[in-house]
Formats: sequence, structure tokens, C-alpha cells
Amino acid sequence: MRTSVLDFTTILHVIGFVLLCANLPVLALGQVSVVAGEGATIALTNTRVKVSGSWSSQGTFASDSSIVEFTGSGQHGLSHTGTGTFSDLHVDMIEGQVRLQSDLMVDGVLRLTRGILNLNGYTVDLGNTGTLEETDSGRVTGTSGTIKATRVLGAPDSVNIAGLGAIITSSVVLDTISVTRGHAVQTSGDGSVSRYFDISPATNSSLDAHLVFTYRDAEVDSVEESSLQLFRSEDGGISWIEEGGVLDTVANTITHTSIEAFSRWTAAPRTLSNAMPFPIPPNAGTELLLLQNYPNPFNPETILTFSVPEPGQTILLVYDVSGKVVARLFDGQPLPGKLYHFRFDGRQHASGLYLYALHYRGQVKTRQMLLVK
Repeated sequence: MRTSVLDFTTILHVIGFVLLCANLPVLALGQVSVVAGEGATIALTNTRVKVSGSWSSQGTFASDSSIVEFTGSGQHGLSHTGTGTFSDLHVDMIEGQVRLQSDLMVDGVLRLTRGILNLNGYTVDLGNTGTLEETDSGRVTGTSGTIKATRVLGAPDSVNIAGLGAIITSSVVLDTISVTRGHAVQTSGDGSVSRYFDISPATNSSLDAHLVFTYRDAEVDSVEESSLQLFRSEDGGISWIEEGGVLDTVANTITHTSIEAFSRWTAAPRTLSNAMPFPIPPNAGTELLLLQNYPNPFNPETILTFSVPEPGQTILLVYDVSGKVVARLFDGQPLPGKLYHFRFDGRQHASGLYLYALHYRGQVKTRQMLLVK
């Protein structure tokens, strides 16, 4: 069946009645915003709706085999707080962006040909069937907000889940897996690229998996691209484990193998927010190490780094001069041979001398640091 095009030329108000569009002819071009109040219904069938303004719907929205396409230029708002989902949502703008003003569900294709979809603190859910298509000229971004998808996988072989850019291979059946992509920089200082993935499969141990982490040039910003490698966080970005990986700056990918479990991943320079301006000790991974924090003195944040040679219960604590514990930065069993980086935030603490101690299998290593406000 032929898909028709509906091109609104004025502000279309849909308040308290039903708008049905099916196989409609092309109408005149012009600036348009779509506003549908509570109790209103927009029902589209085999129709392409071109919107060169904003979209706000509070009622029922049905988009059977239809495309809503943002065109034109400038900044357009997109909000849908009623029931229903977008089938296909396209952005093809000469310049500018579509700025989310609510969470959104897309169960077809979210296509960015030209222009930006700014998440603006909200979530785009691609569910079980939606996919993302981006180009060099069109992409999803935003310093807050996420885009996510869920799939049921067997043993994946180079599967780019929903087109989000995390390409996964594993000989293990992963079952239900959710992948969430965000664009907030994950570390202070030099920071990371403005992209991270939260990867959560139902089966998440002994995976022996491969991950290809993709990124875009626009997400590198001031980070030194040639020094990028992968970092993994098990606590939502509070602390980071250096993983490495093979960087391809032409393809904009970092590939890492032999992954036993997934969590949050980002790409950053080796020193992760410039935490260590000196070389990594050659005995890292073979001895118990607690490195001097950097910067020191600091205000308001500093990075603490340690490494353990063998598995074992490990605790990293920060004390004030009275011996009171003011922060518990880590309590668990780190992987041997990995450098663990932790950020200590001094905003809620007074200026002065602090001690930090690494407790590991009956051993204790301590260092001092100075908070100057």
C-alpha cells in the first residue's frame, strides 16, 4: 500500500476530537506545530506527517505503519504524554535539533538523517522492536537522558543491539538483554567521550564475550582520541576499572575481548580524567599498590587508584585526622591486575589533612592527602 504524505501548513490543534489520516495527498508546505490535548486522538495509517515545528500530544496517538518526520530548521520540541507509541520517527532538518520534552517510545525506526535529537534529560525507549539509524549528519545526543532497547538473544555474533552502537559477541546464550546509551561525560578533568553504555544481560557471568564500542567524532570533543581505551564501572560510574582494548580511529571503534561480565562501559584516555600524570608502575598487577592521589592538594575532587595481585576482600576507606571514617569508596573483591580508580568528593568535608587506607587480606596500605578550599 502506498504511503501518503500529510504536510501541515499551520498549527494543528487536536482538542477533544479525533483526527484520522490515511492515504492522504500532499498538502502545502509551511511552518507547523501539532498540539493535541487530553482526550484527543491522532490516528495515522500509512501516512507520512511532515512537521516543521513542534509536536505536543497528551491524548491517544496511533501511528500504524506511519512516519512522523521533523523537517525545517531551528529548535523543535517533542512531547507525547498520552497513550500510544511512534511507529517510525524521522529527523531530516537543514539545521537545528528536536528537543525532547517527555519520555518517548518508538517501536519502528528512529532515523536521524540530518539534525540532532537532544534527549534533554528524558528517555527514548526502543522496546523489543525499535531500531536507531544515525548518519554523520544526524545523531542522538544530550548531556542528560538515555536511549535504550531490550532484546532476547541466543549466543550473539557481532550483534549491534537496536543499532545503539554496542556490538556484542558471545558463545553464551544471553537471554533477555537491555542496552542503555547515554551521552553524559563519565569522568572529571579530561574526561571520557560523551557516550557510555549500560549493558545488562540476564546471563551475566563467564561470558567470554567481545564488545565493539562505537563512538562518533563529535563525541570525542577535547579528549585525545589516540589515547582512548575502554573502562568499566560496576557501580554506575562512581569508580572505574581500566580494561584497555584495540582502538581504530578510522572506524571509531574500540574492541575488547575475553569479557566475563557486562556493566557500564565508556571510552577515556588511559589516565581517566588525568588522574595520574606519571607512568603506571611496572609492578601494577603483581603487587598490592595504593597510588598517591591526584591532584594533591585538591579542591573539590581527587582520584585514588589501587591494584591487587590476587583475588581477595578489599576495602578502601578515607579517614579524617581524628580517625573517623568519612568515606567508604570500595568494599568488595576486585579483579587482580586491574587498576581501579575512585573519585573522592571533598565538597561536604572541611579543609585539612585526610588519610586513605587500602585493607587487603590482612594488609593495610595508607597515604595522606590534603583538601584545600
